[in-house]
Amino acid sequence: MPGGSTALAASQQSPATSRQARIVTTGDVNTVTRSIAERGEDRMTSNGTWTPEAIRALGPTTDLPTLGTILECSRWKSYQMARHGEWERVGIKVIPIGSKYRVVVQSILDVLGYGCGDVGA
Repeated sequence: MPGGSTALAASQQSPATSRQARIVTTGDVNTVTRSIAERGEDRMTSNGTWTPEAIRALGPTTDLPTLGTILECSRWKSYQMARHGEWERVGIKVIPIGSKYRVVVQSILDVLGYGCGDVGA
């Protein structure tokens, strides 16, 4: 089937898409955060990844979609995890304010292994 092989070839050319799909389908936040930190993909560079300095530059709090981009999960998954208290279970502090959520940036850094003592490291 020619259409199927074209779709397969296109999916093989896009590693970012397959990586995102793999992360979203696993659903295990502990594994995802460890894996991202181990691969060094938590630095914001020209290719769209995040550095500890870039995360600190967000200020004291950020929003759930930004948390999702840092940890490579979708906006929908970020909100779902906040509603079910899953972020708190892995150590990321989410503050509900009415119908909105704020995320404590220091807790993101702590979970990724970049605590207060790592400034400038």
